Amino acid sequence: MNDLKKYELAIAKKTHHLLFSSRQKREGVFKNVTLIPQELCDLSIDEIDTSVSFLDLKLDFPNYINAMTGGTPISKVINKKLALISQDFKIPVISGSMKMFLNFGDDGSFKSLKKAYKPIVNLSARESVDDLKKCAEYLDTNYASIHLNTGQELANSFGDRNFKGEIKNIKDAVKYFGDNLIVKAVGQGMSSETIKKLVDAGVKNVDISGFGGTNFTKIESSFNRENPDFFPFISTEESLKNLTNFNVYKIASGGIDTPLDMVKAIYSGADITASAHYYLMQTNKRMDKAYSDISRDRMNFKLIMLALGKKNTHELKGANND
Repeated sequence: MNDLKKYELAIAKKTHHLLFSSRQKREGVFKNVTLIPQELCDLSIDEIDTSVSFLDLKLDFPNYINAMTGGTPISKVINKKLALISQDFKIPVISGSMKMFLNFGDDGSFKSLKKAYKPIVNLSARESVDDLKKCAEYLDTNYASIHLNTGQELANSFGDRNFKGEIKNIKDAVKYFGDNLIVKAVGQGMSSETIKKLVDAGVKNVDISGFGGTNFTKIESSFNRENPDFFPFISTEESLKNLTNFNVYKIASGGIDTPLDMVKAIYSGADITASAHYYLMQTNKRMDKAYSDISRDRMNFKLIMLALGKKNTHELKGANND
């Protein structure tokens, strides 16, 4: 396949990812988690503190923009809006996979993320630390994310079939980026065995990205006009349970679409949450409407905390496990 054909196929796939994911049915998360309200909470809304530490940052709210897109004409528009939301709400944003940038250069869709509050570059575990460094230098950032997506690749007729060297690449990235490196799943969840391998490799920040939100295996199979139903998944709730057994910074994503999802994730042991679909939907709105909805959702998060009698995210974290 020549370079032009590869580029056209890559553009088609990335565009399909966006369109399919925006319409895909959401399975829902934390259906087994029950919140316990407290009538005598002895708190005021003004006392509720939603701030969290994340990487070497202090954020006002425990949610950031997870990896989405880049490398296509439609991505330019989306990433410009994400950069504005990121700036104005002080939300870090993880880029979509920058493999398109490495293979074909930037069409302008990644460049717009340079204006984001704190951009975080993103590549698969099959890419070298040198490639990750190139991306970080391009976006002028010290933050990086590595994604694990075996099931997605296997569901893709043109996907990778060789996953040798991923642990080495992760270890190399840990040496270079240190505590500013995240390793994340892409909607298939994480087993305890996978998490242990990451911890043994020195990873300090783990995003379980469980089943319940965007299903990339279905997206790939629909692009190929095939429908394999034999790929296993681990739910966001079960993946987070696996993660709570390890001494790492715990990131919950995979179907985190509402303030209630965010509260339940932290209530179940997460340090912070991350959302992609939620912010993708914001980019479909007028910016004033998107800003209003994000502000409303942040207030609703506080209201739920108040109902639970939790003054800050430290008190909220792991309350389900008490």
